[in-house]
Amino acid sequence: MFAWLHPGPKLPAPIHQAFSADKLLAAYRLEGDDDAWLVAAKSGLVRVASDGTKTPLCAWDEVERAAWDGQERKFTINPINASPTQCVLAKPTDKGERERLDQLARTLRQQVERAIVVRRDNVPLGGGALATITIRRRSDDSLYCLSLIEADASLNEEQLAALKQAETQTKLSVGLATQED
Repeated sequence: MFAWLHPGPKLPAPIHQAFSADKLLAAYRLEGDDDAWLVAAKSGLVRVASDGTKTPLCAWDEVERAAWDGQERKFTINPINASPTQCVLAKPTDKGERERLDQLARTLRQQVERAIVVRRDNVPLGGGALATITIRRRSDDSLYCLSLIEADASLNEEQLAALKQAETQTKLSVGLATQED
């Protein structure tokens, strides 16, 4: 049984019905957002309107960084190659709500940590370019490789070859297939 289903006000029916029990991990009300809720689902973070309409914010494996400001009750989610999203949560009015808020904060941290990086390699490519190669986990537990490049310009052929070699080594280190397989 989930902590947010225990004492305190229950989730509004449209919010609860928008998810099957195995996909809804934790949820809490958003501040001043027409009774919308922030929901941590198995697939990612979702905003759910009071009528049950779901707006996906990001999949867990798309999060580069996430931060929780407990004083402001604000989550800041930094997706890969996208602008940050900030979600301010309503002030808890009782112990049950406080427990649901704490459960959501823990769940967000756990899901981001679970998905964000299975392995990370920082690889200099020459000419000041640096690649961060990560192996990430999708919600279905499949793994994939993602390379982020820090460089002022396009990569030359030597840098591209170094990147490809580094990606292959990183994939092999976790048992992922490479193009040569």
